[in-house]
Amino acid sequence: AVGIVATRLIGHGLIFGNGVFGDGDVNDAILRPWRTVPDSMFLLFKIMNGALSDPDAESIDSLMNQVPMLKFALVIFMITSSWTLLS
Repeated sequence: AVGIVATRLIGHGLIFGNGVFGDGDVNDAILRPWRTVPDSMFLLFKIMNGALSDPDAESIDSLMNQVPMLKFALVIFMITSSWTLLS
């Protein structure tokens, strides 16, 4: 479910539109890892395991700098997914 939401909001640029988090002009390097649901799910998997490549890490850093509120969403994702795996 998080992969689908991330694809819709980040990969399709919905979170950046209408001037809510900027002017809608987003670097393609930020959007590229989130374009499809499988890509988003795999990137989230790599985040959970700490196995990010340099382009992925730069994409995440740029995304967090552009939309700081996503840091909270990432923390919640990490906590809930870790608890889910432990139970």
